Amino acid sequence: MAKAQSKTNKSVEKKTEGNKSYEQILEIAEKLKSAFEKGNSKTITELLSSSTIWLSNKPSNAKGLTDSLKKLTAKSTDVEFSLTRLNNTEVNENDVSIEAEGQLVWTNDETW
Repeated sequence: MAKAQSKTNKSVEKKTEGNKSYEQILEIAEKLKSAFEKGNSKTITELLSSSTIWLSNKPSNAKGLTDSLKKLTAKSTDVEFSLTRLNNTEVNENDVSIEAEGQLVWTNDETW
């Protein structure tokens, strides 16, 4: 499980359907999901570059995460990523930050 946490601007808004902030959060979440499932290290690094990421209860960074993903999913035939919990969201004019817990599931025919 990886947990991404941003330490940017503390401007927090309530998010409701129809709210621009809500839509921005969904857009970032979808980009993150797509990057994980496609194994796109560049996009993952761009989205999480300033984040502290927790892997197996140890702090890491975006490079540590992408290196681990490459090892874990190298021979996978299917990868699925889900955000399982949004802990905090921060939205301002320039940035959208989320603190979330995620789950990565993959299928490796050699070890299945």
